[in-house]
Formats: sequence, structure tokens, C-alpha cells
Amino acid sequence: MGKSLKGKELGAGFYQRKDGKYCGRFYDRFGVRRYIYGKTITEAREKLNTAIYEDKMQMNVADNSITLDEWYHKWLEIHKYKIIAPSTRVQYEGIYKKHIKPDFGQMKLKDIQALQIRGKLVSLDKEGFGYETQNKVRILLLDMFDKAVLDNVAIKNPVRKIKVVRDEEKEPRVLSSQEQSEFFDTCKGTFYNNLFTVGVTSGLRPGELYALMPDDLDFKKKVIHVTKSLSYQKFDGDTKKTFHMGKTKTKSSYRDVPMNRRCEIALKKQLMQKRVVAGKGSAKPLKGFENLIFTTKFDTPINSQIYCDAIKVIVSEINLMKDKLEQFDTFSGHD
Repeated sequence: MGKSLKGKELGAGFYQRKDGKYCGRFYDRFGVRRYIYGKTITEAREKLNTAIYEDKMQMNVADNSITLDEWYHKWLEIHKYKIIAPSTRVQYEGIYKKHIKPDFGQMKLKDIQALQIRGKLVSLDKEGFGYETQNKVRILLLDMFDKAVLDNVAIKNPVRKIKVVRDEEKEPRVLSSQEQSEFFDTCKGTFYNNLFTVGVTSGLRPGELYALMPDDLDFKKKVIHVTKSLSYQKFDGDTKKTFHMGKTKTKSSYRDVPMNRRCEIALKKQLMQKRVVAGKGSAKPLKGFENLIFTTKFDTPINSQIYCDAIKVIVSEINLMKDKLEQFDTFSGHD
């Protein structure tokens, strides 16, 4: 039982210090002895009850004094140990020291708010840093706080709902040679591999790819006759979205596209694949679209959503083996 300076019993866990402040104490869920102070015994009791409640509801952390700098080094040495390559570590350190440390390094994790992080991303944009830099800052902080919550040094992740929007006009998505290699190594042997290969080797627009039929291919002259485009839209008179075979985008889009060896092989493979798909009992081609070369597994036409989803499947597979900061960004059929 604790006592006041005048010898009055204060109850278990309480006592009065020489400076007059009242102190309450308890062991939290981490096994650490916590001390709560108040100017009056009533204030100390209220604060202690609040602290015990927060501990019971897991609203507290093991260490609320840790700064972002301190956590960054622990995160790097513990959570990224043997996970990232030396070159990736150098990249992490460069991003942290240049774009994160100056603003947040000395701040405690508990004091860093979503509004401050959003403000930092806005500042980067105003300074001329593009989507890639902004998103790397976001992803680095996101993972650091995810691990901080996991290790009970942060209550919540302030980065969780923050997104960085790519400015397509300023920064068109262009795949590097390395990204192209990764993509085609991963999609090799998959259902839409031939579609992707013809798309990248011919430069055809997505709608032109979807519209290709056997008569459009001239293997003797090694050219593809581009004369039409397939779209999936709701036109006047339609009750819902449906497929429409129409003209190409412009008059100049009527053209013969050279067919290189890789494109030729992919087209011939696709013609064989088409026969297999069409021969299945589950295949139900739409009337008027029976001769399309590129179709779904059910021999139905392809639209932009199917195309994008097929790309995302490959990108997701690539990212399974990549660290968060090295993630392969998805892209569209137009890219």
C-alpha cells in the first residue's frame, strides 16, 4: 500500500513523490512497468485507469519514444536482413536520407500523421520529382510502419490509405528492356503469351489485335493487313455493351505491318491454339466473330478489360519474388 507525504493510505500501486506529484504504476502487456503521474491522486487514478484500459485493448505500444531514424535502422537490419540485395539496400538508403530523414527522421513514430506524409508527397511533386520517386517514398514508409505495427512500436500505419496517382500525360508508361525481359520470361507458355508477343512485335493497337482474322495474315509477304478494329461499347440502339467490328482509328491506320520472325511464330502458334479452343465443347463463339484469331479460353472476343486483367496476372506473378520497393508497375495494352 502506498502513502502520501502526510502518511495517508493511497491504495495499492500509488504513492506520492517528494515533489508532490502522485504516481500510479502497473505492468503492461509487454511486461514493462509503467508509471503514471498526476497533480492530484484523483488525476493519477484516472490516468492509470485509462492506461490499463488502453493496455487491455492493445491501444498502446512497447516503446512510444522511438524515432523514425531509430526505427529505420532496426527495420533495415532486422526485417530486410537477407531479403534485399546490396544494390536494393543502397537504393533504400538513398531514398531515406534524401527524401524522408530531413522531414521525419527525428520525429517519434507516434507523432507522424497522414497529413504530414501527404504534404511531403505534394512537396516532392512541386519540386519536380515524378511518380516513381513519390511512390518509392510512399512504399518505403508504408513498409516501415507496417513492420512497426507488427512489432508493437506503432498503433497504426498513417500511410495505409495514401496513394500516388501517375500523371499519364507527364509520364507515359514505357517498359525498359529489363521489364520486357521479365514480363516475357514470366508469361512464356501462358494462354495470352502469343497475344502479348504479337502486340509488342507489331505495334498494333489493342482493338486491331482483337480484330485479327486468318485472312489478315500474309505469311508469304510477311505482313499483317490492318483493316479493322474491334471495340466493346454501348452504341445508340444497344441495350448494353456489346462487341462491334469497325474501322480503324484513322484512314492512315489502314496499313500493312511487317511481320518479323518472332511475330510470325507467335501468330502460327495462335492459329493452332485457336483450333484447339474452338474444338472444345465449352467454346461458344459469338455470331459474326467466329473467325477471330485472338479469343478467350471460351472462344469469345477479347476486350480491353480482359487484356488488362491478363497483363495484371503476369505482373502479379513477377512481383511475388520482388521486394515492395522493386515492384513491377502494371501497364495497359496501349503501353
